[in-house]
Amino acid sequence: MLIMQALPHRIRRVAKAAWHHPLLERSWQSRAGRLLRRAAGFPITERAGDVVRIEGILVSTNKYGATLRFFVRNRRDLVQAHHFSGEFYEAEELQIIQKYFKAGGVFVDIGANVGNHTIFAAKILNATKVIPFELHPDALEILITNIALNCCHTIDISYLGYGVSSSPETLLPQRAGYRNNLAGIRFERRGGHQGFPTISGDAALKDQWVDFIKIDIEGMEIEALESLEQTINRCRPNIFIEIDNNNNDLFHAWRSEHGYIIMEMYKRYEWNTNYLLAPAKLRAI
Repeated sequence: MLIMQALPHRIRRVAKAAWHHPLLERSWQSRAGRLLRRAAGFPITERAGDVVRIEGILVSTNKYGATLRFFVRNRRDLVQAHHFSGEFYEAEELQIIQKYFKAGGVFVDIGANVGNHTIFAAKILNATKVIPFELHPDALEILITNIALNCCHTIDISYLGYGVSSSPETLLPQRAGYRNNLAGIRFERRGGHQGFPTISGDAALKDQWVDFIKIDIEGMEIEALESLEQTINRCRPNIFIEIDNNNNDLFHAWRSEHGYIIMEMYKRYEWNTNYLLAPAKLRAI
């Protein structure tokens, strides 16, 4: 970090550009490469055989009457910046979730990222079971660390490394529009075996009762809903979902067809809206 502060802005800009150059991909594990990555403000991951070392910061805080620990790999990241400050990300959205989550229920987190909502459900909502789905390997490293740091024995890690889709396929990450936004990375479909796997939500949850589903997967939310058809019809859970503006018409058609009403809305960013849905026969808890 001292190197980063000492370097002129122009050099930092060059370092950041070099990070993305494909011809330099193999050089990052060298000493010079590590210095360059630090200069660019990127965290370091080193691998030596079976040993993985992740450069980062451990944050401990007390919120909601519980001791919380967060591993922060990049304190400039949109989500991790809040963890660095000892706070949960999207506090307003979490308040809505807390209002509509049934005590002792089962919480499904589709698009868990580094574990913001997963840890909240396990430690603050006291869910009897939390089932996170997360595809991106960089997020997975931090998510697994946060689960371990918080001794969350109620979290089922069976589907870490999987995305949720209406049909099994492989996905590859695209770059986020904003570099320090691991949660904002979108995925594109790729044929063959290259990429990361998805699973049908119904296949993963076929023997599991579900009380609440949170979905935040950057534009693929309609496919996730379609993949949960049987689970939603069987359990009628409350749903908290982020909808891209481009998916508004499909979302409202799905909601009407499946008998869900909007209990609350929250718009943090201009390109999407968060909705709390409940079965039409229910009202606020």
